[in-house]
Amino acid sequence: MKKLQVFVYGTLQEGEENHNLISEYNPIIEKDYIKGVKKDTGLGFPAVFEGDNWVQGEVLKFLKDDASEVIKILDRLEAVPMLYTREKTTTKNGLEVFYYKGTESLK
Repeated sequence: MKKLQVFVYGTLQEGEENHNLISEYNPIIEKDYIKGVKKDTGLGFPAVFEGDNWVQGEVLKFLKDDASEVIKILDRLEAVPMLYTREKTTTKNGLEVFYYKGTESLK
C-alpha cells in the first residue's frame, strides 16, 4: 500500500514536543537527509530554506488512508502558507517526500 511520506527536521521528530500530534497515526520513521539550509528562526522552531547542504531529519511514513487527515494537521501546525509552504523533494536515500520549507517571513 502506498504511503504518505513527510520529511521532518524539528519539533515533529520522534521525542520532540509536537511529535504527539501525529504519533497516533503510527508512522514508520527512518533517518534521512534533504538538500537545504536549516536555520533557527528564533521562535522556538527551525526552518529549512533552499540550499546545497544536507539537512538531517526523519521521514515519517503514514498509511495512505490517513494521508488527508495527517496533511490537515501538519498544514495547520506549520501555518501554511504564512510561515511554511509544503513542497516535494527527494531525500538522500531516494525517497519522494513532502517537507515544509520556510517562507520569507521566517528569514
